[in-house]
Amino acid sequence: MIRNGCCPDFYTYSIIINGLCKAGRLGSARQVLSKMESQFCKPNIVTYTILIDAFCKVGRWEEIEVILEEMSSKGLSLNTVTYNCLVSGLCKGGNIKEAMELIKRMKMEGCKPDIFTYNSLLYGLCKNDQIKEAFQLYESLLTEGVVANNVTYNSMIHALLNKGKWQDAMDLAKEMVFHGCSLDIVSYNGLIKALCKDGEVEKAMEMFENMTEKGIKPSNFSYNILINGLCKLRRWNLA
Repeated sequence: MIRNGCCPDFYTYSIIINGLCKAGRLGSARQVLSKMESQFCKPNIVTYTILIDAFCKVGRWEEIEVILEEMSSKGLSLNTVTYNCLVSGLCKGGNIKEAMELIKRMKMEGCKPDIFTYNSLLYGLCKNDQIKEAFQLYESLLTEGVVANNVTYNSMIHALLNKGKWQDAMDLAKEMVFHGCSLDIVSYNGLIKALCKDGEVEKAMEMFENMTEKGIKPSNFSYNILINGLCKLRRWNLA
């Protein structure tokens, strides 16, 4: 490229940095960032967000702090996407309190959380068995005018099913469908299993049919749950 008289620009360097990050070569990505600056090509929030996302995914928080300090020294402010990378990384690492504090800071700096921000926190809360707090967060995001999506509902349904609260999960599934969202295979299987366990095999079969009508391919687990439920009721012909 350079030999042909073309100079790498911001997009060129960002593409290279992104590729290196996806390949797990974070040290090389940092070196390219330094090279970029030495060529008087200023990295912007997009470039830094690529790096932050990659370091968050591997939990290298000390290096993230260094990157954040670099950004601050250059007058670069975090945007919603950057904050989302940080919140997601913290939640996946089980650092729920820190993630909540970060969202407070995000709001204070005039950066509005979106559904991706809240989904990361919901995932973290549900994974940490903080179901009550997850539902409080769900109510607050609706109050803020943030529209829940498939990930939002399925995260909470999975958590309710894991706690054995299948009736609450069923109610939430109905609310989810009412709002135009779709259950995933894990939610369907969990609800079918709960219905079979409670002897509601007819309802389980209806849900199974609904799943296939929605274009979701049943897994071996889906069939095994239903067959087991039918056999327990001695309905061999349907099994």
